[in-house]
Amino acid sequence: MEKAGKMGGQTRCLTPEQKERIAERRKVGEARIAEAQIMLDEKIKKSGGRPDFADQIAAARKDFQAERERIDRETEQAIEAIRNG
Repeated sequence: MEKAGKMGGQTRCLTPEQKERIAERRKVGEARIAEAQIMLDEKIKKSGGRPDFADQIAAARKDFQAERERIDRETEQAIEAIRNG
């Protein structure tokens, strides 16, 4: 089934090029999130589970979540631009 975008009440089918660009943009977003996850995991691993790093780990997790939300938002904005343009 073809994906469609809503524009002013009309349903518009995506072109093969748009589908390809959207898929590529999603892959880039997923890769950026995976990279951020790896960096978080490395920070946790370096702490060695020591309690004196608990605040730093919590801050790193919070930073990761914010980064993930930012990447998701940017990805969705880029996909919307592809659909509309």
